[in-house]
Parts: sequence; structure tokens; C-alpha cells
Amino acid sequence: TLWYDVRRKGKDYFFNFLEQHNKYPKLNLAFDKIYPVEERLMLFPIPANEINANTMIDQKDQNLGY
Repeated sequence: TLWYDVRRKGKDYFFNFLEQHNKYPKLNLAFDKIYPVEERLMLFPIPANEINANTMIDQKDQNLGY
């Protein structure tokens, strides 16, 4: 989806995209969403099955916000 494609292009591109979306003059809050421009949105959570299977990591190694 577009959300993941934009994230893959880097932090600056991603944040610029979110800011432009949030400022779009025809934004309809009945259908559209205002996205927070936060650093944690650049990270994915570490899957629980990976944390459970890998003895070198545990829950405290989880990415911030997850």
C-alpha cells in the first residue's frame, strides 16, 4: 500500500508526505485521517514469535511504541 511505499523512501520523505497530507485543503475528516508526524511511525514492531524464538533478544528490545 501507499503507506508502506512512502515509509520505504526514508524519514524525510515520509514526514514531508504526512505533513502535506495533513495540510491538504480538501481534507474531509469524516473520511480522512490526520496522521501524527512521529519518529516511531518509521519502525515496525519486532514480531512476538521472533522475540520468543530468538534467545538473543527479549521484550525489552522491542521498538519504541510497541
